[in-house]
Amino acid sequence: MRWRRLHERINASMYRDGVQPSREVKHQRLLMERCLQPHPDGQIYRWRGLLPHSRLKPYERKTPLKPDAWGEGAVGALQWTFDCPHGRGLAERLRARILAKRAELEASRASRMTIFRWFLAELRQPMHDHR
Repeated sequence: MRWRRLHERINASMYRDGVQPSREVKHQRLLMERCLQPHPDGQIYRWRGLLPHSRLKPYERKTPLKPDAWGEGAVGALQWTFDCPHGRGLAERLRARILAKRAELEASRASRMTIFRWFLAELRQPMHDHR
């Protein structure tokens, strides 16, 4: 019943906004594939599913990493690093390092370069050299 009402509201707003019949099929697909998907908060996506450039599921690399000399072909390498057995906990440690609060007399947060150098040092430890 909730989905039917949502479907009717989206259809009404499409016609009110002057959506042409040829585009209706596309909007019906968006409605079924995106708006009615379950959200991690337990509800369905509803209007959130229509937000432009939003992902309903995270990117998952399907081919092996093969970066060239210019770095192309390395999309998903950071996520792969976090997901590999040797990278467990690295994402949480990096996030904690970025969001860490300092004492009152210190700078409010560590500089980006400091965090970047720490991250590179973590990656260069022997356990991360197993590719």
